[in-house]
Amino acid sequence: MLLIVMDVVCPRCAAPIEAENVNLESGLAKCGECNAVFDFRQQLAGTPTPERPEVEMPKPFSWQETFDGLTLVYDWRSASAYGLLFFCLLWNGFMAMWYGIAIHEQEWTMAAFGIIHLAVGLGLIYGTLAKFRNRTTITFSPDKVTVQTRPMRLFTKDQAYEPREIQQIFCEEKITRTKNGVNRSYLVNAQLCGGETKKLLKLEKPEQALYIEQEMERTLNIRDVRVAGEMTH
Repeated sequence: MLLIVMDVVCPRCAAPIEAENVNLESGLAKCGECNAVFDFRQQLAGTPTPERPEVEMPKPFSWQETFDGLTLVYDWRSASAYGLLFFCLLWNGFMAMWYGIAIHEQEWTMAAFGIIHLAVGLGLIYGTLAKFRNRTTITFSPDKVTVQTRPMRLFTKDQAYEPREIQQIFCEEKITRTKNGVNRSYLVNAQLCGGETKKLLKLEKPEQALYIEQEMERTLNIRDVRVAGEMTH
């Protein structure tokens, strides 16, 4: 006898839903982690998703034709880059004053105390420069799909896959809780034929992630299929 197993996950926080929180008659489920109530009937892992509305190309994206093939370009610069620039100038301005006083007064204990904060400031400088200069490209050629970030790539690495390796592209909402509130980011993942999942990009807005999913599946001729934990459209 064929046994069909259905996994239901929360579209908000991706937590698995307990069976007692699923109502088969109404098609509603409640998440025990974040208390979200949602319709789970479209969440059948491995089944085709309904026709989705077209996702318009967001501003940071553009298409280019290169010798390697067709390339989708994502420019990191956004409104948040200017907020980061302001914070970076504020932080490092304070650290410059701190070390100016420490050196002038020969307060070496004061200088040593500021080392961790100085390291944070240097990290902010790197992150700010990356926000203004970096671009991530997804290049489609007949024999491979490559994902690259340039010119500053300290925390990223190039990825390359044969088109036949990629079984599905899906998006995932990542929620991080801090003392200042909740931060949301949006991941674009590739599910490989061997079952392994690879993170391709991390983005600030859901429409950016959904656009990449749409264009990658369209270019690679991948049929859109529901994946457990996938962000709903």
